[in-house]
Amino acid sequence: MIYTFQHLKKAPIIEAVFEIKTIPATSWEEAERTAEIKRIYPSGYTFESETKFEQTFGLIPVQSPEAISPVVSWNGLKMISDDKTEIIRFCRDAFSFSRLKPYTNWDDFSSNSLKNFERYKTINNSTINIKRLGIRFINSIDYEGNDLSKYLKYPPVMAGNIDKTFSGFLHHNSYSVLEEGFQINHIQMLKPAAENQKNPVLIIDVDIFLDIIKPDFNITAALSKIRNLKNDIFFGSITEEMIGRFK
Repeated sequence: MIYTFQHLKKAPIIEAVFEIKTIPATSWEEAERTAEIKRIYPSGYTFESETKFEQTFGLIPVQSPEAISPVVSWNGLKMISDDKTEIIRFCRDAFSFSRLKPYTNWDDFSSNSLKNFERYKTINNSTINIKRLGIRFINSIDYEGNDLSKYLKYPPVMAGNIDKTFSGFLHHNSYSVLEEGFQINHIQMLKPAAENQKNPVLIIDVDIFLDIIKPDFNITAALSKIRNLKNDIFFGSITEEMIGRFK
């Protein structure tokens, strides 16, 4: 069932990530792929080359494992938009699109993710076999005071009777949607204030993925279900007072 959730104009999303894991491309030459990527993205991005380090060991009977010389290979390109709102990765066995703040809305995020994924399929130059689809939303909320019940519907309970304040906590739930095959990591965490921050921050991190891809897989339909799930978890995590703050 698809539910309807409120659109929050001031949503506290600091990063939204769309990621596809694939069977590695059979051909992935640095010069050729880099030239193709820069042809498709002639301006608006800076490029960072990414390498992959692989270390293997050989077993010899009655002897200790013997290390084989490590292999360092080119893995792909990381692209950062000039306005620092997008990060795109084109790798031999993965594609990802990240939208940093200010986050706009789901339609923008999903359409840009799919548009860039289509470009990745062109650059990959081979049949794409998807192994995993994942969506992750990281929310950051300034935390003031010492009452998490104003923020979270299910806050942690402080142990003992002596007066004290929460300086941090970490709560991790894992869920499964068996009929659909989705797996979910839901993290709530209070991080102490950094040097350049006035207050601690409350992190709500929702990571939803599908790693059993059926032959009739429809990525658009899957994204619609993932959107429903991530909204259900986020709105099910925060109080009505917090929802009102982000409208």
